[in-house]
Amino acid sequence: ATADALAGCPAGPLTTAPALGDPAYLIHTSGSTGRPKGVLVSHASLANLGAGHLTDHIAPAVARTGRERLRVGHSASFAFDASWDPLLWMVHGHELHLLDDAAYRDPAVLSAYVDTHRVDYLDVTPSYAEALIAEGLLDEGRHHPAHLVVGGEAVPPALWERLTTADAVHPVNLYGPTETTVDAYYWLPGPSADRPEGRPVRGSRVYVLDASLRPVPAGVTGELYVAGPCLALGYLGRPDLTSERFVADPFGALHGTPGGRMYRTGDLVRRREDHTLEFLGRSDDQVKIRGFRIELGEIQARLATHPQVAAAAVIARETGHGKRLLAYAVAEKAGTAPTPNALRDHLAGALPEHMVPATVTLLDALPRTANDKLDHRALPDPEPLAPAIGAEVVGESGPHTEIVRGLYADVLGIAEPPAAEAGFLDLGGHSLLAARLAARVREHFGVPFSIADVFRHSTATAIAAQVRTRSGAATASVPLSPLPRTGPLPLSPAQQRLWFLHRLEGPSPTYNIPLVLSVNGPLDRDALQLALHDLVDRHETLRTVYPPTDNVPEADGDDAPHQVILPPGHEAARPVLRLAEPGSDLTEAVRYCFDLAAEPPLRTVLFSDSPDHHTLLLLLHHIAGDGASTTPLARDLASAYTARAAGIAPEFTPLTGQYVDHAARLQQLLGTPADPTPLAEAQLAHWREALAGLPDQLELPTDRPRPPVATSAG
Repeated sequence: ATADALAGCPAGPLTTAPALGDPAYLIHTSGSTGRPKGVLVSHASLANLGAGHLTDHIAPAVARTGRERLRVGHSASFAFDASWDPLLWMVHGHELHLLDDAAYRDPAVLSAYVDTHRVDYLDVTPSYAEALIAEGLLDEGRHHPAHLVVGGEAVPPALWERLTTADAVHPVNLYGPTETTVDAYYWLPGPSADRPEGRPVRGSRVYVLDASLRPVPAGVTGELYVAGPCLALGYLGRPDLTSERFVADPFGALHGTPGGRMYRTGDLVRRREDHTLEFLGRSDDQVKIRGFRIELGEIQARLATHPQVAAAAVIARETGHGKRLLAYAVAEKAGTAPTPNALRDHLAGALPEHMVPATVTLLDALPRTANDKLDHRALPDPEPLAPAIGAEVVGESGPHTEIVRGLYADVLGIAEPPAAEAGFLDLGGHSLLAARLAARVREHFGVPFSIADVFRHSTATAIAAQVRTRSGAATASVPLSPLPRTGPLPLSPAQQRLWFLHRLEGPSPTYNIPLVLSVNGPLDRDALQLALHDLVDRHETLRTVYPPTDNVPEADGDDAPHQVILPPGHEAARPVLRLAEPGSDLTEAVRYCFDLAAEPPLRTVLFSDSPDHHTLLLLLHHIAGDGASTTPLARDLASAYTARAAGIAPEFTPLTGQYVDHAARLQQLLGTPADPTPLAEAQLAHWREALAGLPDQLELPTDRPRPPVATSAG
């Protein structure tokens, strides 16, 4: 019927322009009775939002950046009213980048898109902003969005502090129920991260009132009401609900709108002396999860319609990774209780994905307080899911499966690793947590793994099987075990390549990895020197040299490149904290050339601008680490320095292995160039076939002619 109605519309422009009071759009939100509420918004309210964004956000952003046209990323579902905000920037003449589902749902892809396309504006929920930051959105050396908006749910203080301290980023925290036309209030960075400055959106008025609709003093908790041209027309076909939530504004005459309305948000707030609002929670059972506003009563009402359910309850419980929807049900008859999966299927058939609880727990009775009200605190945490009866086991169990089960528990914030056949979504997973799980799998196993892979292979068993296949371990699994530190020690394939280039080209800064740390306050140099000793004692690869073979066989006849680990007490294994001369150039220090045959691959230089401001350069050669190595390097150094400054030795968690053990395991898996294993031969054959026929170089247009000999100068 809808398609027929659209087909019957005129093909050209409308003959009559809509009036300001006509509906502009309809968007549905959660309803407490099981029926979603259709919020009807007028052209006047939408125009007011556009004008407010121009004066409050767009014009200041243009002034800050000095550019007339900014690149605006559209990263919200069109089922979410926040999708209007980036469209308004386009209406005001800016460049809209409309991202497809695959791009805006994957934090790694979206973060890379912002960097590659130099996007200036991004609007995401706080939980998604955290996922983007974890994927490098605000990393040094990358393009940062000049105008970063977070909204849709409460912003954690740590996230706001991170955004306010990021270079070239202007964060904005936007708040607004759908009934107030997307946005009603916003916060900007204030004098400190814990005191942002807030103000209403243009055309909005905010009141903090008690139960008798009287204004409360500053510092006192009250309910937030919003009034002004931002208000929606009401709920479509729901006059009773409209009159309940859109009430008469007793202060309208003071603002020139006698007889006006105000919207009861249900949010509890308090007003600071400077009139900035601070949010404290909800006054009803309405919650926001991942930017979606959900009324728990709607889910509860739907669950109670199941013919085998006598009573139901739904709560949103805080976990270490945000709120989690949990449902509870009491069976109509003992002995004929439905299964939790059947109840979740019942909910999934009528509700959108974000409203389906992570678990449904069956109880003999719902716990009650002394006043016969539901005792929310007494509702138990759900038990870890057991394997489904008849569940298909994909691949064999083993260490990979146990590791993935541990990752599930960590990402989902549950106490015990779940059953190997429990599905990720059944355990409470969603797209953001799937992104975190995919990142953890990539980080832990070093294999390509995406969000889509998490949803395709949703159990720990299935993911472990994929990991084994993609890492080659499915046909030849070799555990990581300590290698005897006798005789020549092998290099990994990556180390062999870097060793060869070092021997071919000589010492070069091309493969240096600099880690620059700023130290504010007094610095104990003696403690720092001892901490550096602790660091190289802990990590053998930091006190390793790579001698030349020059085709001279070792005693066992092997002339392959190898490494020599210096003992902890060896003079050359002790890093020296070098003090830079005043006025020294940090860039020049970064371009130091390591002699890998004679010195370990770590060098430290301390630059001191004043007694209370220092810069520490940790320069690592790529043969001993990569970009991911800088995080544990800095963490262990900080732990050691803290301990040494207190006059004690650091207590590190023992390592499960050293890099040379990993190199030995790779050698067992792949063999040597002279004697490859069947696994290595199969992989080589695959890549020879996949890359057959490719040109030696891509003939792309370049700004300058290609030099006859490649160099590392850029």
